[in-house]
Amino acid sequence: MMRILLVASDLPSASASHGGGRHTFQWVKELSDSHTWSLLSFMRDEDRSRLESISELFEEIRTVPAERSLLNRISRAPLFVRHPFSVAANYSRDLIDNLREMIAGGSYDCVQFENFHLGQYGRLIDPDIPRILVMQDIVSDVLRQQVRIASGWKKYYYYREWKLSRYWEKWYAIWSGNVFLMSLKDKRTVESWDVGVNTGIMPPLLDREMLNRPEERREPGTVLFVGAMHRPGNRDAVIRLKNEILPLVRKECPEVRCLVVGANPPDEILNLASDNFIVTGSVEEIEPYLVSASLMAVPLRVAGGIILKIIQAMTAGCPVVASRSANAGIEAGDGSEILIADRSSDFATAIIQLLKSPDQALRLGQSGREWVARNYNREKCREKMERAYWKVGRSKE
Repeated sequence: MMRILLVASDLPSASASHGGGRHTFQWVKELSDSHTWSLLSFMRDEDRSRLESISELFEEIRTVPAERSLLNRISRAPLFVRHPFSVAANYSRDLIDNLREMIAGGSYDCVQFENFHLGQYGRLIDPDIPRILVMQDIVSDVLRQQVRIASGWKKYYYYREWKLSRYWEKWYAIWSGNVFLMSLKDKRTVESWDVGVNTGIMPPLLDREMLNRPEERREPGTVLFVGAMHRPGNRDAVIRLKNEILPLVRKECPEVRCLVVGANPPDEILNLASDNFIVTGSVEEIEPYLVSASLMAVPLRVAGGIILKIIQAMTAGCPVVASRSANAGIEAGDGSEILIADRSSDFATAIIQLLKSPDQALRLGQSGREWVARNYNREKCREKMERAYWKVGRSKE
């Protein structure tokens, strides 16, 4: 049994408003019977109610406030000169002090940092303690896509973020020595850096109950989009869905309606809302939407954080229409397990095809469910993760 200290930028829980927090929670829960976990996490006010529900999974929990004082924000200003925004924004003296105290007071077999920006703390750990950096996205890849579609001052901003992130994520990987990714595509990317780190895959865990749930009647004419609205790529996809794709769909299916499910929608998204374009904001559970929608639409031009959402949809038997970028980390078969379309006209055609043919939509949803059951078998995923952790643990010897 290994003693693992988890350092997270968001409180991991089953009801987290973002996929990353749920992904981390599921793995901690899955491995809690074979390893002992402690947690050091940033915490927001809305997360306080979730603390009790995760307390039994961790030997010790420490949190530091995610909200910072004006003086704290001013003190971090110099970091923005040489570091990406996410790194500077997640620098915390409170977290450093707590991390050092926990390391001094506990005999940990490894320390695991969730997300690229927490890799900045890797070099504070004694070299004798193995470190793991979990990268749920290759940040530089996401920013490179963002540069491509941005314009004006935003293009410069994303270009700067891309260059800085590309530099620092390699150093954070080196300081950690072990990097866990969510897809084979991202694993290949890190290995192509040739920086001498060990890599492993930490895939999404399938919900057994959802996988075995019998197919129910889906609401006709309902298109679903799921994604946290703090991601620029998700906002871009929602705007594209509203302004370019759905008007073409309504020429053939005038009664179609769209549900946009995701936390923290800004005004530019809220202003798109109408009777047939519903913006829900954060929801406690996305599963009811996945089992009732006619299909899920993923017209992303910037693919980040979407793997978990697509896998969840396919697990629920929900047919998925996605861009090539959104499917890149999943590699489901076009036409058999998923429909791939990039141009708005092609995307609209694929949606119309499924809305007009419920039988085809049902077959696609069933094929997608069978595909994830084969490729994300929970027992096999657990075995691979156990081997990856023990490999990290043996590096300490």
